[in-house]
Amino acid sequence: MDIGLFFSELDAMFSGGEQTDRIEAFLRSGLECAERENNLSAVISVCSEMGGFYRVRSEYDKGEAVLRRALECIDEIGMNGSSAHATTLLNLATLLTHAGRLEDAVTVFDSAAAMLESCGDGQSYTAAALHNNIASLYLRLGDTDAVMRHIEKALGLLPAESGDERGVSYTIKAQSLLKSDRLEDAEGALILAKAAFASDPASSPLHRAVMEQTFAELLIAEKDFGAAAAACGSGIGLLSQNAVSSPAISDMTRMREYCLKELEKEFKI
Repeated sequence: MDIGLFFSELDAMFSGGEQTDRIEAFLRSGLECAERENNLSAVISVCSEMGGFYRVRSEYDKGEAVLRRALECIDEIGMNGSSAHATTLLNLATLLTHAGRLEDAVTVFDSAAAMLESCGDGQSYTAAALHNNIASLYLRLGDTDAVMRHIEKALGLLPAESGDERGVSYTIKAQSLLKSDRLEDAEGALILAKAAFASDPASSPLHRAVMEQTFAELLIAEKDFGAAAAACGSGIGLLSQNAVSSPAISDMTRMREYCLKELEKEFKI
């Protein structure tokens, strides 16, 4: 299996707006080929890609299955404790977080962090992404102090050109500030998030949509329902145009409906 050719064709499918069902079929075909050839390095690469694909589609059981297969292969070829092992654990922990399995995610995150430190990769982009993901987890657990600690670590590790990941950092920071009713500070973080995403043409539609959703939450808190409805519309549009399936779509749809009802009340008054 020519893994380079496989990923070139996959990139072309994504950039060409290919239907997600056809992309899934292509991924599964590549995995079957790698398994037949007993090419475990290729299996790891394809499984890692599939894990992210299924996470975006909220198909968490499928995503977990392929990522755990990647971990099996890592063990079989003696890569335990490597940077690749830590990265795969990071991907799995991220998926578990999205699936709401927070305690499982904490355990996997801890293992990934320990491996990155032991293999001397604690100052890398991967380490910054790890801190972002841990911050996101603590946000869901309600520990805002821990969120800020990990966000500052992530921002300290990321170079200025890492637009997408910096945008993620600032979005999570804004979400934490919103929970503490620090609206002005949250707005400042979101302005930085928007600028970071704008600097990166390859930034994730899902990440940008979550930023728009967070902007909407801020605007609702400020009772600017018209602007909040517009932000929800922008977020939904980003996901729909890029064929991204996410719970954020239904969340923003409900938020927009709420905003429109509030606007109706204002007009009646």
